Amino acid sequence: MNVLEYEVIKWEELPEAWKKENALLELEQLLQKSWTERTIFYWDEETERNQKFIDFNRADGIKIQNYVGSLLFKGEQLNIFPKLFQKESPKERTKLEASILMKNISFWLGYCDRMNIPFFSVRDSFFGKPNFLELLIAFYAKYTKGLVERQPYIQYEKKEEKGGFIRGKLLTEEYLLKQYPTGRWEQIPYKYSEFTLDNPLNRMIKRTCQLLMVRTKEEESKKNLRAIIGKLAAVQLSADSKREWERIIIPIHQKPYQTVLTMSKFFLNSLGNTVESGKNESYCFLFPTELLFEHFVSGFLNSFLPANVSIKTQTTDQYLADLWINGQNIGKAFGLREDIVIQTERNTIILDTKYKEIQPLNTPDQKRFGISEQDIRQIAIYAAKRKAKYVFLIYPLYWKEPSTSTEITYQIQLQTEEPIQLEILKIPFLIEKNEEETEQELKKQFQKIYQNYLKK
Repeated sequence: MNVLEYEVIKWEELPEAWKKENALLELEQLLQKSWTERTIFYWDEETERNQKFIDFNRADGIKIQNYVGSLLFKGEQLNIFPKLFQKESPKERTKLEASILMKNISFWLGYCDRMNIPFFSVRDSFFGKPNFLELLIAFYAKYTKGLVERQPYIQYEKKEEKGGFIRGKLLTEEYLLKQYPTGRWEQIPYKYSEFTLDNPLNRMIKRTCQLLMVRTKEEESKKNLRAIIGKLAAVQLSADSKREWERIIIPIHQKPYQTVLTMSKFFLNSLGNTVESGKNESYCFLFPTELLFEHFVSGFLNSFLPANVSIKTQTTDQYLADLWINGQNIGKAFGLREDIVIQTERNTIILDTKYKEIQPLNTPDQKRFGISEQDIRQIAIYAAKRKAKYVFLIYPLYWKEPSTSTEITYQIQLQTEEPIQLEILKIPFLIEKNEEETEQELKKQFQKIYQNYLKK
């Protein structure tokens, strides 16, 4: 089923399996669990504890929020497309394929180097996967294989044994109360610690790999999973419970394994911890679109601008005011947070990304283009505090919306020596033909910014 952000799915339009008693309650519980685990994929600084993916507090159905991606529940897959596709009719929207969504999200995440998504640092390795689950499996298999080969996870494990020779510490109480009185005086109980590969985390990894072997249809993933299982041949198959998984703590010198631990929990919890494929599989792979757009733009800029150009995102070094109480300066107040600040030795420009719809820039007789006054005021304050002469509001082009060469600039006169030049840009965000064409158009627009405002 294909829907857009903010779309309401009427009760009668829901999949039949979702209409059954308590089904939506179970779906909400799944989303709540995914909400608490979303830091596997990204960090959004969201403090809300209740899930914000879907609004269930409606009498007529459910309402999608500002998240895109895919979720699987009770055998039904829901693909949530960006609102940028809203120009399509509902009939045409049903023809959209999940591969289009996959391709776009993979493309965006490939440039989102500021997000906590390490598996997209090399984009091309994961392009072409048929669905999000296969993409996650592909990353897990490749990432874990490299880690197991490069940095095996070995830790001290406490063990207790009996024998004629003591290894470690004698268990005196057990020997005197149980062994000696029963005539088994030669079997001395003792405990010791051993530096071993057979530990709870590796048992969990091995279990996860065996689970994924029967889920994936991708040969490359199967090859990597087999390699991991081979490397962990001396590790027992995990019979550990979820409670025991929660006790695993990754030491700081083995920090890369935190991603493996978290994703192992994700797979075992979502797909079940048996190696038999079933119909109760479920997963949630959703991203906040505003965050995607902002980090895509900053990541793309960072990918092609020269090394001497500084790019900072979500800066927090500027404040709107100083607080004075009874003539005493208490400190800074009302912190400012710019989306993107680009600096060279001589120039500073500010970019503010807005995941919103505005009028086409070549629309005749327009003065405002649907741009929010609040957005204008906000970026003007940013410019004044940073003493930046040039600032940009960046909006995404909608599906099948043609780009234009029309330049829209507002001159903002504040109490500064020169007016602030605010340029409005609409850039391609969706892939309509191929990634290369989209990248070329983006480079064309951003190269213009560099040549006109940073290089001189």
